[in-house]
Amino acid sequence: MDRPNSGSLDIARGISITVQGTANFYIGRASASVVPQPVLDAAPAPTLTLAVEKKLRFDPDYAHRPGYKPDFLGVTVPLPGVTNVRKPELLMKDGTPLVLKYHHYSLAMSKHRRLQLWSAVNVDYTPSKRRKERQEFGTDTWIPDPRIAGEDQIQDQELYDPAKKFDRGHIVRRDDTAWGNTADEEILANSDSFHFTNSTPQHEQFNRAAFGFHGLWGELENQIKSQSSNVGNKMSIFAGPILDDQNDIDHNFGGGPVKVPRRFWKVVLVVEEAATTPTLRAYGFVLDQSKAIDEFGLEEFSLGEFATFQVALTEITGDSGVTFHADVLAADTMPTAPHESKRIRIKSLDDVRIPVPGSSRKAA
Repeated sequence: MDRPNSGSLDIARGISITVQGTANFYIGRASASVVPQPVLDAAPAPTLTLAVEKKLRFDPDYAHRPGYKPDFLGVTVPLPGVTNVRKPELLMKDGTPLVLKYHHYSLAMSKHRRLQLWSAVNVDYTPSKRRKERQEFGTDTWIPDPRIAGEDQIQDQELYDPAKKFDRGHIVRRDDTAWGNTADEEILANSDSFHFTNSTPQHEQFNRAAFGFHGLWGELENQIKSQSSNVGNKMSIFAGPILDDQNDIDHNFGGGPVKVPRRFWKVVLVVEEAATTPTLRAYGFVLDQSKAIDEFGLEEFSLGEFATFQVALTEITGDSGVTFHADVLAADTMPTAPHESKRIRIKSLDDVRIPVPGSSRKAA
């Protein structure tokens, strides 16, 4: 193959060059009349910044977590219990029911269902005790509780990884426990809500809207706080799934069969300071997704079909097997007379029944 003379330019050979930005090309011998010009508008080389994922920081000291405090509201509000029928399914330790303590909350597990039967959390809304926005804590990371066997808690590989439309739903909301007298306490309390013992399978629409902080279910606490007489910045909340073996949904998401709860319950407890003697109030609620599941199927049901009810605490006990101390039952805001309704459908926050101050038993 012939090569062109080094001193000549073969015009017959086409040259196509595509560039972005400033470029100078010199072909053949450099001429004295051709002086390379400096590039005046060259942008500085970009600086490569690596985004480091921020992770949750968990407290490694499980032995000294304080858990739920019964006297948090200034009156004694004992932990829930369970009926005799439910006691055999409780996770036990050394012959007694095991209560797992975390920062600001405690819970009891069903060994049979590998989900909690009840949880109890102390909530403080004082602004100075809430320093961080959610994203500042780090990426949500769920972990097993090392104090119990992995087989006693439903984990990612069994359900949440293979499930396409189901989330790990908080029973104790991270918004409720993410506070602290110190910044460190707030951080560790936030992380503690991300244990599998505190999760339950919830449809993505259910978890992100109905159970979310701004959904109807999540706003009930705010409604009680705003409408009740001088309850301050504190609440205690009992909550859990209603574990109904006969009616819950059997489903295999790909990691083995599990039962998905249809209903959830919670009891919001506040102390009113309007009277001379502090008055304990207890508000019970049930959220039912049965109609939505039956009509649309487990993975495609409509958010609009979730039903929320304000109910008597005795009804929660009948459905869930969770019991409440006599002082809590006496503080129930729902009617107890036989002829009065013990269930109200809540379609908006205005439907929540808030009693007239001084109309119930005073806290001991």
